[in-house]
Order: sequence, then C-alpha cells, then structure tokens
Amino acid sequence: MTADNQASALSATRIYKDSQGHQVDIPAKPQCIVLQGNPIGDLLALGIQPIGIGRRFI
Repeated sequence: MTADNQASALSATRIYKDSQGHQVDIPAKPQCIVLQGNPIGDLLALGIQPIGIGRRFI
C-alpha cells in the first residue's frame, strides 16, 4: 500500500471507542452490519438493517 492509498483509506474510516475503552477503525460508510448484542431495536429505529445477529438474541 502506498502512502497515498493509506491516507485515502484512513480518511474513509472512523475511530470507534467502546464503553471499555477498546478502539477500532471502521469504514465511514459500512456496507454490511452484523449485530453482536441486544440493541436490535436501536438499529431498526435508525433505519439500519443488520445482515446477521448472534444466535443468543434470536
């Protein structure tokens, strides 16, 4: 990956920090979302349709 490609990739991501302080780069405009947790209603209220969900929450 060249420096230009890295800069482009970084600008196309956002940093997410969870409640435990874990930090991860995610795409600024994700194409697919898989839910691992219980806030399915929150996602649906925002118009986000997950493509998968953990078996525990079905």
